[in-house]
Amino acid sequence: MSDAGIGKTVFAAGFPGKTKFLDFDMKVDSAALFYKNDPERLANIDVEQFNPQLGTSPIQQLETLITKEFIPQQRTGKMQFDNLVLDSLTTFSAATIAHIVK
Repeated sequence: MSDAGIGKTVFAAGFPGKTKFLDFDMKVDSAALFYKNDPERLANIDVEQFNPQLGTSPIQQLETLITKEFIPQQRTGKMQFDNLVLDSLTTFSAATIAHIVK
């Protein structure tokens, strides 16, 4: 963790292989803008957004994703990504605490 705006998301988007972003702060578009001239890199990035404004708890959305996608992929040994990025950890932590306290 470090200060906002220094390039953590862009750095993570540059990891080799396929990268799955779990976007809790709706800011992964900064990486898309950075890599706009690199269609191969963009093709290897998949973003799952967890927007609390959609009426479902972001943590409930994550639980569904884990249950319906990640666990079945792991059981077959064929994950659809090489890297998994939680972005941002600060927003994810706040969503987790809100879910627990609820």
